[in-house]
Amino acid sequence: MPHNIKKLSYELFSFIINILFWALHPHKISDVKRRYGEIESLRTLDQVRTYMEQFQWVEDKPVDWKPWLITVLARDLRDDCDGAAVLGQYLFGQIGHHADLYRLTGPKEAHMVTITSSKEHMISNNNLESLHKTTWEEHVLSFFDNRYTEIRKW
Repeated sequence: MPHNIKKLSYELFSFIINILFWALHPHKISDVKRRYGEIESLRTLDQVRTYMEQFQWVEDKPVDWKPWLITVLARDLRDDCDGAAVLGQYLFGQIGHHADLYRLTGPKEAHMVTITSSKEHMISNNNLESLHKTTWEEHVLSFFDNRYTEIRKW
C-alpha cells in the first residue's frame, strides 16, 4: 500500500478510536486537567526526561492507532510508541524545542519516535535520548540495534 494511503487510513482509524474513547470516558477530563497542570511546570530537558519515565508501554489491541495527547493523558500515560511520541512531541514543544514524529520501519516491525528539529534529542517510549546531530539517522538506527532500516517523517 502506498505510504500516503497507509498514513491516511491510519490517521482516520485513529480519529475514530479517539472519538470512541471519549464517548465512553467523558469523566476522564479531570485526569487530563491534572496532567496538563503537571506538564505546564516543565522547563528543562531533565524535567521532560523525568516526566517521560512515568510513561508505561502497553500494546495496542487489536490494531495500531495514534492517540490524541488528551487521550494519552486520560489513560494515565499508558499507550504504545505512538502515544509516547505524541506526548514527547508536546513536551519538547513545552520547553521550546520543535519536534516531529518519525516512523521507523524494518522487515518485521515498525516504531514511532519523536525527534527534535535540531536532531539533537529523541523520545522513544519512556526514554529521552541525546543524538549526534551530524549522524542522527545512524544513531537512531543503532539505538534500536538496527532492527529498523528506514526512518520517515510522519
